[in-house]
Amino acid sequence: MTDEDKNKVNKVKNRLKNAMYGEPIDEFNRDENGLDQYPELVYIKVQIQKALLLIEKIV
Repeated sequence: MTDEDKNKVNKVKNRLKNAMYGEPIDEFNRDENGLDQYPELVYIKVQIQKALLLIEKIV
């Protein structure tokens, strides 16, 4: 794998991580028990984590 390929992979990984952690939405979506009020956001984050793991396996 060339350096250019590694840079492209890192850009994709960073975009996925930004999508998962970059939004400060979570603080406002928690109920009194600290649980996320929007389970679809949790589902999306899990899917992003799976994508990141898959990228790691491939690379």
